[in-house]
Amino acid sequence: WAISPVLMKEGLKGAGPNEVNPVRSIAFFLTMLACMLYSQPGKWPTLTPLLILGVVVNTGTSVVLGDLLYIHSIEKIGASLAVSISCGYPLITTFFSIFILNETITPLVWCGTLFILAGLLTIRYDAMKRNREEPAYTLETPKEYRKQMMQGILLALAAAFFWGANIPFLKKMMVIGQWTPVESYFIRSMFF
Repeated sequence: WAISPVLMKEGLKGAGPNEVNPVRSIAFFLTMLACMLYSQPGKWPTLTPLLILGVVVNTGTSVVLGDLLYIHSIEKIGASLAVSISCGYPLITTFFSIFILNETITPLVWCGTLFILAGLLTIRYDAMKRNREEPAYTLETPKEYRKQMMQGILLALAAAFFWGANIPFLKKMMVIGQWTPVESYFIRSMFF
């Protein structure tokens, strides 16, 4: 997972974000098909029309839209900054889990979520300070640089929102469909 953003950034040199996502989806499907065949030979998940609609909406908003925003963010601000910002999604997941799954969030979970975010912000403060001193992108004016940074940050935040909202919805579908984790990811790979 950690090397993926770096590989995507390298892949963006020869292709745009819209070309990178389909390649990832083929690899994802083939990997999940192998996992299904190995871990659950002859057993396939149950799908109803409502679950299919849920998977299509869930996959479309989180995996397709969220990942596309994330890849565009990597293109604008680089892998390390995009990853750090988008990794704020646990806070979104926590909020959605309360409303969708009726989970009770303990103070310890809230503290852990906030510590994750505080750690990410601390790391990014240093990186942004270094980026100001040695910009990673050659833009004509500081105004263009700031605009590109702001666009990339907003794209990463939007990706975090879609990813964070996805997780409680996926859990709800797993419960309704009585899917194992392998089954749920195999189903998502068919629609991604």
